[in-house]
Amino acid sequence: MKKLNILNKFLIITTVVLVVLFIFKIVVYKKWDRYYYTSSVSNPEEFPIHIFGIWFVKENDKYGGNFYKDIDKINAFYSDWGAGEYYEAYEPEPLPLSLFVEYMDFRTKHYYLDTIALPKEKMLDIFKDAKNNGYLRKLSSGKRKMGLEFHVGIANEGNIIFWLAGDKYEKEFHRSQLFPKPIPDKIASSAQIEVTRDKEEFASALFSEIPDSTKLNMLQQDISNLQYKDSIPVYFKYLRR
Repeated sequence: MKKLNILNKFLIITTVVLVVLFIFKIVVYKKWDRYYYTSSVSNPEEFPIHIFGIWFVKENDKYGGNFYKDIDKINAFYSDWGAGEYYEAYEPEPLPLSLFVEYMDFRTKHYYLDTIALPKEKMLDIFKDAKNNGYLRKLSSGKRKMGLEFHVGIANEGNIIFWLAGDKYEKEFHRSQLFPKPIPDKIASSAQIEVTRDKEEFASALFSEIPDSTKLNMLQQDISNLQYKDSIPVYFKYLRR
């Protein structure tokens, strides 16, 4: 009988521990606060840049956002305002808290570095609106995973615009203007890149692999009246105010 009581106590304690762990997992994972989404970035063709790093910052300082294909295109001067490479969404994720971005402007040689806080309530409202009105987009080729696509637009003069896009649905939800900073001794997002040479030479060297004819053509363009922070990408056909 004594052994039976000990066994019962052990089973009860084990059950309680498992229940606590299960509840803890649910609370920490927050399935109700996760969404399917993908991400991309672009900049205007007339205002080429070199991106050192860009990613979303999420809970517990986790990074996210699949931008690397876009970075390759942008750094090769092949970007197109509003166009980006989207990926499949694999798991629902918490919405990003902020965006880290570090880049240099080709025309001005201005260096930008910042972490931009994002408005969670606005993003939640957009996801809710898209879900309630059938604007979510299928983000996977297999299992039906419905969500939205983040697009980050890096315009001229440090202007950053954020959109969410779905099925016949686009919505701007945030914008911010960054201001140039002195070129540092080390690039924040690429610790292996040291600015050991003259800062101006370093800035020029970033674009050394771009054909001279391409760079010359860029510099000969008349950009006096171009301001992309107020320009709707031609790919956005259903932008909502």
